[in-house]
Amino acid sequence: MPIFTLRTGATAHPEGSVLQDITDTIDTSGVNSANGTDFKVAAQTTPDLTVKVQLGRAYIEASSGNTYPIRADSDSNVSIASNSSGNPRIDALVLFIDLSAAPNTDASNVAKLQVVQGTPAPSPVAPTDSAIQTDIGASNPFIRLANITVASGATSITNPNIADTRFEVVYVFGGIRTTKGYLFLKEQSAAPGTPPSGQVVVYAKSDNKVYKKDDTGVESEVGSGGGGATDIITGEVPAGAIDGVNTSFTTSVNFATGTLRVHKNGIRLKGGGVDFTEGVGGFTLVTPPAAGTILLVDYFKVSTIAAGGSTSFIYNEVSSGVINGVNVNFATAFPYIGGTLQVYRDGQLMKPGAGNDYVETDPSSGLFDFVIAPATNSNLQVSYQKSLSVTGNADTVDGFHASSTPTANQLLALDNNAKVPSSALPTAAVNRAFPWYVSGSLATGVNFGPRYVVPQNLTIIKCWLIVRTAPTGADIIIDINKNGSTIWSTQANRGKIVAGSTNGNTTTFNITSLAPGDFLDLDIDQVGSSVAGVDLTVVLECSQP
Repeated sequence: MPIFTLRTGATAHPEGSVLQDITDTIDTSGVNSANGTDFKVAAQTTPDLTVKVQLGRAYIEASSGNTYPIRADSDSNVSIASNSSGNPRIDALVLFIDLSAAPNTDASNVAKLQVVQGTPAPSPVAPTDSAIQTDIGASNPFIRLANITVASGATSITNPNIADTRFEVVYVFGGIRTTKGYLFLKEQSAAPGTPPSGQVVVYAKSDNKVYKKDDTGVESEVGSGGGGATDIITGEVPAGAIDGVNTSFTTSVNFATGTLRVHKNGIRLKGGGVDFTEGVGGFTLVTPPAAGTILLVDYFKVSTIAAGGSTSFIYNEVSSGVINGVNVNFATAFPYIGGTLQVYRDGQLMKPGAGNDYVETDPSSGLFDFVIAPATNSNLQVSYQKSLSVTGNADTVDGFHASSTPTANQLLALDNNAKVPSSALPTAAVNRAFPWYVSGSLATGVNFGPRYVVPQNLTIIKCWLIVRTAPTGADIIIDINKNGSTIWSTQANRGKIVAGSTNGNTTTFNITSLAPGDFLDLDIDQVGSSVAGVDLTVVLECSQP
């Protein structure tokens, strides 16, 4: 078995030896800088049916394992085929290594640019990677530089027709994957050991979260801050078969003992072996839930209790008081902050306030009264935030420094990590909107206005349309594409303004989920036949998780 190296005097070094440093350093193919102009596709200064691919550097990894460096010292012009089909088309422009080419003396005939044509359609999609591979050759590695929309009858390609699909090359050093400005951590099946004194180890786990472990062996989620909203899990569907047989279920992350709430078909179950038993990262039901049962769980993640203190919030406590159908007076084990008490009777959350189910009679003494006495054998459980003491030295870390009944000049009550509890903060639903504006008399076409990049997980809830001058003779019909594909595969549901009207909206979509990195484009598929309509505004409204 030959063992290769590089040495002066050798005249036939294998390609793998020459490329070894590059191959070992590059993890994922890409251009040198996606934020720069390396191999960026752009319209010509005077647009025509060609595009300009700017000079730059890139790296492409082949299935053989070799990674090839690519350098272009000048811009290239690439022709785009005309389209007379009657429908728009999306082409892909790729950079690839032609492994079948016999290299010339400087290997300038091996790296190539090629346009792979898409299929014309009312709502066209770009060629798939499989289609590209078939077009350029099954063994030739490639990177996609751009998707280019070609309207039917188009005589030129402009920048709004070009969707940049470049990705920055990813380097790997000692198992750490990085690109310029970003760090990629491979998910680990188990946490690493405790690092040496004075060091912290950072790693990713299979729950798609990043953790750190300090030199004492304490693990915490990076960015959780302790007691933050992401540490309190509500409304989670536990993993496990609901088939009338299975009784074992798991949560997505480990929970703090005693904080798990299990709801079956909206009814809260009792722990401690009555209805379920807690385990590590899961629980066991006493009776298997029937098929079709809805199970939801709430809990505090382990990191919350470790960082925020376990004495501020009390969960699943059995209140004191005789349950005999006569007594209405009950008490918690600790004083509670008024307004934080939650009382469950036989799994149902009771409503507080005079004339409802119970009254918080004296939170400072932990007292509350039922309006109607609970029947004998009723199951009573309470959850609350403990009342905070206003005494003590502010230099001690006990979390009880602020007034539990703040006035306008006082701080809100803090938790054991000296933070304002998330439950005390005001909340409001804030939606995001993606607006497009098309000025003047309308015409059909694709990619009007800006292309939007989605910054976070969103859900599409409504599309609004308005014009200054109403269409006549026919409706205005628009389409919105996510990553080049329509969000209305049922085309009859596309956004429209009916003839004679100046506005319209729809809440019916085939695709509603948006993820970070998705991009959105606007097409106008139909305008008024007599009066096209003037000055169109389209707003896609989305809700945040």
